[in-house]
Amino acid sequence: MEIEEEVQQEEQEVEANAENIEIEIEQEAQEEDNLAPDWVSNLRKKAREQEKELRELRKQIEPTGPGEKPKREDFDYDDDAYDQALLDWHEQTRKARKKEREQEAENERIQQQWAKKQERYKEKASVLGVKDFSEAEGTVKDILSPLQYNSIIDLADDPAMLVLALGRNPEKASQLSNIDNPAKFIREITLLETQKIKVRRPPAPASRVESDAPMSNDTTLNQLIAESEKSGDVTALMEYRRKRRNE
Repeated sequence: MEIEEEVQQEEQEVEANAENIEIEIEQEAQEEDNLAPDWVSNLRKKAREQEKELRELRKQIEPTGPGEKPKREDFDYDDDAYDQALLDWHEQTRKARKKEREQEAENERIQQQWAKKQERYKEKASVLGVKDFSEAEGTVKDILSPLQYNSIIDLADDPAMLVLALGRNPEKASQLSNIDNPAKFIREITLLETQKIKVRRPPAPASRVESDAPMSNDTTLNQLIAESEKSGDVTALMEYRRKRRNE
């Protein structure tokens, strides 16, 4: 019982510590576009390439089927012309089916990649350990368009931190929502991550290990307590206590 109370108290302190994460978005400074650093130019180039890929994908999904199967009567019963048209139709059918299979495989790859990014986003949100994340996320979803929100999940280095920052700063989220150009939107969220978002975490609470704590019959626990008193590192001790509590 004593071990459980200590672990619960320490976990509550960790949660409170995470909750006190301070996020500040610096005010924008006037920037001259022609003085943009190299990484911004590279980002713009990447955005243009993505737009080009999108155009190519749109062309690929346009209907390019072989059409109806030729009929002999359409060629005034000219066997040579009909046979050639039939061969061409079969070849076009083969190519169309191959293209469909390739497109299906590409769509599946994109879906799997997107699923991985969503899972990564959820993991990073969990690591933040803040209780108001769902509320901040809801605020961002209400303000940004689905395309803008998904761009953050897709392109941000730490999408969960960026969503939390924007959720706590709805005025900045509103400014972002007014950016219609995808390349400019990507540039702005990159600037936010790399230059404008400042995160301040309070120091972790000092771990308490009582040197005169009563010894138990658990030799492993006693050994870990003694080692933690010498080293000041209570990681192994905390892990063992949690394991004991869950048994």
